[in-house]
Amino acid sequence: MFVLWWLQDPEAQYILGMCYESGYGVEENPCRAADLYAKSADSGHPDATYSLAIFHRDGFGGIDLRFLLYPHASKRFGRLKSI
Repeated sequence: MFVLWWLQDPEAQYILGMCYESGYGVEENPCRAADLYAKSADSGHPDATYSLAIFHRDGFGGIDLRFLLYPHASKRFGRLKSI
C-alpha cells in the first residue's frame, strides 16, 4: 500500500524518473523516465516539467510532441505559425 501511495507523489515520480534516466539502481529506460516525468509534471512539479521539456526538445524517451505542443502554444499566445 505504501508503494502505491509513494508512486502517486509527484516528488517520488520525479526522483524515480531521474533514476530511470540515468540508470541509477534500475536499468536505464528513457521511455519510462519520460512517462514518470510527465505524470509528475501533470501534478505541477517544476523540475519534472523542465526535465520533460528537455526530453521533448532532444527527442529522448521516444517522444517528439513538437507537432502537438507548438500549435497549442501558438493558439494560447495568439500566434499561429506553421511548423
